[in-house]
Amino acid sequence: MADGVATTPFAGQIIHGAQDEAWKHGYALLIANTEGNRELEQDAISMMLEYKVRGILYSTWFHRETDIPASLREADFVLVNCFAAEPGARAVVPDEVQGGKSATEILLRHGHRRIAFINATIPAPAKDGRLLGYRQALEEAGIAFDPGLVMEAYPDQEGGYGATGELLKRSATAVYCYNDRMAMGLYDGLREHGLSIPEDLAVVGFDNQEVIAAHLRPPLSTVALPHYELGAAGVRMLLGLEETAGAEAAKIHCPTVERNSVRVAARAKT
Repeated sequence: MADGVATTPFAGQIIHGAQDEAWKHGYALLIANTEGNRELEQDAISMMLEYKVRGILYSTWFHRETDIPASLREADFVLVNCFAAEPGARAVVPDEVQGGKSATEILLRHGHRRIAFINATIPAPAKDGRLLGYRQALEEAGIAFDPGLVMEAYPDQEGGYGATGELLKRSATAVYCYNDRMAMGLYDGLREHGLSIPEDLAVVGFDNQEVIAAHLRPPLSTVALPHYELGAAGVRMLLGLEETAGAEAAKIHCPTVERNSVRVAARAKT
């Protein structure tokens, strides 16, 4: 069950992954979308308990900490795309740190050394994890972290667009954006300044939201959130087919998707 995941762009991938894995082991998937309504959530859990389900996957529409509904404890459950501080609460989440590191490494492999990062303004595990991954990639490449190359903007198209002017003051040769929507806005801002991607600035996003990333011009290099695998791993964990990660949530690898928004730096600045 979910608090709104069925209405988000990635919902089908989580559901598809969970459904495929459940069918593989002889189970059917019963889905309830509660849109964050606690009363609906309680009714959905009660209904599932009446059906004597094998267990419940509880998912949120973005990666965050969540409170576990009391009635959920009456069933075997796994948190998907969310986690709780409660001891023993099994969970699977994206590996935000690895994803941020991989995004930065795309640019490093193409010779860029002065890499900016436009992070989100909204507190979330993704905000902290993706920044940490960025810093780890720079450190491993022998590049000193420059806080002046890190900016924050609202994580949508307008946020990316609005950050363009400030970004251009930082003399970066490449930029990694917190998400693809931010990168889409940055594309518009760079065009208005008469600049081309990747000739004047290489750009990498995060999410692999294909309605955006694959259809930008040029198509956007990005890191994919592993929603299909989150759903599948949640089912495996629920069925005891996958080891739990102890007190921590199991982290699922975020793969890179390289397209044409990055090229070898002609003269990367140091």
